[in-house]
Amino acid sequence: MKNKSLNLKKLIYALFILGMVSLVGCKREELGMQEASGIKRFFAENQTKSEFFVVNAGVKSSVIGKKGTIIKFEANSLLHQNGTPVTGNVTIELKEVFTKADMVKSQLQTVSQGRLLISQGEFYLNAVQSGESLKIKSGKKIDISVPNFNNAPSSMLFRGDSISNDSTPDPTDTIIDWTLFDSTYIPPIYIDSTNDSIFDSTNNPSIPYFNFLIEGFGWINLDVIYNAQDTRSLNIVVNGFDGFNCNVFIVYKDIHSIFEAWYALDVFNARFIPLNTSVTIVAIGLKDGQYYSTFKDLTVTKDESISLDMNPTTENEINQTLESL
Repeated sequence: MKNKSLNLKKLIYALFILGMVSLVGCKREELGMQEASGIKRFFAENQTKSEFFVVNAGVKSSVIGKKGTIIKFEANSLLHQNGTPVTGNVTIELKEVFTKADMVKSQLQTVSQGRLLISQGEFYLNAVQSGESLKIKSGKKIDISVPNFNNAPSSMLFRGDSISNDSTPDPTDTIIDWTLFDSTYIPPIYIDSTNDSIFDSTNNPSIPYFNFLIEGFGWINLDVIYNAQDTRSLNIVVNGFDGFNCNVFIVYKDIHSIFEAWYALDVFNARFIPLNTSVTIVAIGLKDGQYYSTFKDLTVTKDESISLDMNPTTENEINQTLESL
């Protein structure tokens, strides 16, 4: 009986060790998958987070984002995907991306069909009920006012569509591509918020806004096109890193724009850079659980090939440097 008990203990111990080995193997496999799928971990953890609001679909309502975006809905303006009217409470999702740091961390470059855009703000808007994304009733509009932090005199509306991300070799990776709204839309109206009744004590009266109407949900970008007469290209090698474990961005110093370089043939490629502009090349990598980065200032005067060395760093240090750009 004693020997049977001892053998049982040995069996349990052996099974425990086998289980631990399997668990460690799974963890290593998970880490390997993280490395193979690139630097997604950083962007997943640091991208701009959504805000959520609950409104009644049957009454006129409005929400205000933390960064000042004002969204106004008409009563009974929402439909289910099958076309039936929405009643009761609805969850509104809003994601505001206004700073260059947030654009980098959210991988929202300011480019449309090879043309550099100067962004006044990017945001994502959606309405959901019981897990279903809703749509706007024909003839109804969403009234939106976006803070004009840069006091730009005018802006145009661009719609964001998800496309394959050419900056990485991962075919499942996507980015937002911006397309100018067609000629039927009304351009955003510049509003001096100190002299307009749309604003009250809950808004910031010290800055101007852009006001416009849209008929659907998704990504929206307020921009003007940077009409560069002459552009240059950069080919960037990040020593010890590739498109699986590193991302490279061109962050403009004097304009509110960023560009995400794409990876091909062992090189990160950046195009459409206006001649004589000052930029910061930002490279962020993750290898063996360790973050790496480098930030290189450059005035672009010619087509150029650049080699970058990465330095070990922390997630917090990367964020602090991005916020200073």
